[in-house]
Amino acid sequence: MKRFLFILIIAFALSLTASAQTIDLQVKGVEIATPYSTVIQKLGKPLSKKKGGTFPCDNSDMLTLRYKGLIVRLIEANDGTGFIVGSVSITSAKWSISGVNIGASIKDIQTRFGQSEVETKKSGLENLSYGMAEGFANFYFRNNKLVKVSWEFNIC
Repeated sequence: MKRFLFILIIAFALSLTASAQTIDLQVKGVEIATPYSTVIQKLGKPLSKKKGGTFPCDNSDMLTLRYKGLIVRLIEANDGTGFIVGSVSITSAKWSISGVNIGASIKDIQTRFGQSEVETKKSGLENLSYGMAEGFANFYFRNNKLVKVSWEFNIC
């Protein structure tokens, strides 16, 4: 009986660890905290570049780069060395997100990144949320097809 209880406790602890896993996301080597110069080197010249607005929580200045189906928002680094990636949003299959693309199914995402509770939004979109070491990520689905991925740095 003690052995069974011990195994049950270990299995429960492992399930808690698995559900608390964090994921790392990147697009063409660009991830949270990537410097501006590296973003341009890896993604190329954006369709538009706009400085303005402030990033939530720390009120740092933002720089927004827009590509077809991809928005990268950069924030001023605390050490004054320039801008670093604060958030990424993707809506085009042109961009691979850590090995998955827009159009993937919920099962594809859960197989790649682990189980996450499917939440239905008021808009009718389904959402999978994941923790990241430095923030959080959201995968949005319509009719079981991935339509948007966004992740951001969370310093709150």
